Amino acid sequence: MLKTAASRTPEISLLHALNAAIDAFATFAPEHVRCADCVRRLLERLEAVHAMHPAGIAIARIERGFAVNELRIVSRDCGLVQLEERFQAMGINLLGLAPGIAREELRVLLQVLVRRLRDGVLADLAHDLAKAGLAHVSVCTETAGAAAAGAAAATAAARPPVKAAARDAWPLARHSETTLYWRAIERTRSLCTMIRLGQIPNAYGIRDAVESFLPVLRGDRNALLPAVFMPQEGDWEFSHAVRSAILALRIGAELTDDETSLRLLGESAFLHDIGLFAVPVQILHKEGPLTDDERAVIERHTIEGVRLLLTGGDFPPAAIEAALLHHSAQTPDGYPRLSETATPSTVAKIIRIADAYESIIGVRPYRRARSPLQAAAELIRDAGVSFDRAIVGRFIRTIGFFPAGSLVRLSDGSIAQVRAHDPSRMLAPAVSVLMDGEGRPVDPPRDIDPGAGGDAPLIAEGLACERETACAA
Repeated sequence: MLKTAASRTPEISLLHALNAAIDAFATFAPEHVRCADCVRRLLERLEAVHAMHPAGIAIARIERGFAVNELRIVSRDCGLVQLEERFQAMGINLLGLAPGIAREELRVLLQVLVRRLRDGVLADLAHDLAKAGLAHVSVCTETAGAAAAGAAAATAAARPPVKAAARDAWPLARHSETTLYWRAIERTRSLCTMIRLGQIPNAYGIRDAVESFLPVLRGDRNALLPAVFMPQEGDWEFSHAVRSAILALRIGAELTDDETSLRLLGESAFLHDIGLFAVPVQILHKEGPLTDDERAVIERHTIEGVRLLLTGGDFPPAAIEAALLHHSAQTPDGYPRLSETATPSTVAKIIRIADAYESIIGVRPYRRARSPLQAAAELIRDAGVSFDRAIVGRFIRTIGFFPAGSLVRLSDGSIAQVRAHDPSRMLAPAVSVLMDGEGRPVDPPRDIDPGAGGDAPLIAEGLACERETACAA
């Protein structure tokens, strides 16, 4: 389990100091000796944490606690519970503190937080921070996105649909790498056809797809990532295989430069859910909840995957392990159940994370997709239980809360696509505006840096992809 004692974890000490400083500002004037002392101690905590994380700190509110960067902190003691309640009341999802934050900037931040809490006017919190010129602070709120959506709803009938406008203006998904994505989809579809026709499967098409990905990764590790957040088309099991493989290769590229290892990881990721191709289509594509019997059939896809890979004969052992173990965990929901001494390989651990992340952001017949921010929060929540904590941390730092290619809603109501992830700006990556706040396409897309000061809007929320559309309206 993760440590929760403030004396052992600088990040928790930071949260305690932030909570104490907010309490001090709520009770005393900013120039009061207690407030000044709280600011001083908070700056000391910030310096200590920044020494461990030079790229800055991102505090995310997740279910029953916080995440400071990739570390999950459970709200067990009174101070953290109170702070979580304050974040909840103010609608704060993420609070980013970049390196170099000054005493006066921190003082203004605390004053804004306390004033918003007192007034109960939460929708313009991000705007207040930007107006105050807090260059080292960024915030993502639930209420800002809701307010922007509500303000635009009055003109919804007179403007182009959000989904269609964003789909038509999709800039990062038009590169030549997108062709590789669709070719990989076709390779996966062909493999599925072989299995459903009762033929012995082979790995030739999958190996071709991986070989086409590797040169792209050498040139730009993020080049394939936007394809993961493209609108889904066709049967979800094919896009799931390809998107999971891209995510797995993106994690793997951070861990090794060895192409043999990456080739093995890519093939195993493409094939980890091959057992789904043996599931009856009426169950796999069923809309609505599954019956117990149908769920049992779905859960057997791990065993079916092993059977298919063993039948084929030319599949790597790592792919067989990944097919068996990508849903296993020492929790009641994991399957198949393993002994406590079972230790999956690094390949299987990576694929388990990629599979889970894609399952959260992907569309399924029985539920809508969720945003990358929600997916990151779930991985952080279950790190150390269902997922390898170190790999989750590396993954989140690598692609961020708002990955390259994903869609976001800005505080002015406009829709933008993330151009690139910058670890030093976890909450304010560079974006291209696709559609203005009135629902009109922006052609050509306009590049901006959220939170850069002046009138630059902030990121209000991440958006989820949908089938054959660019986002969830």
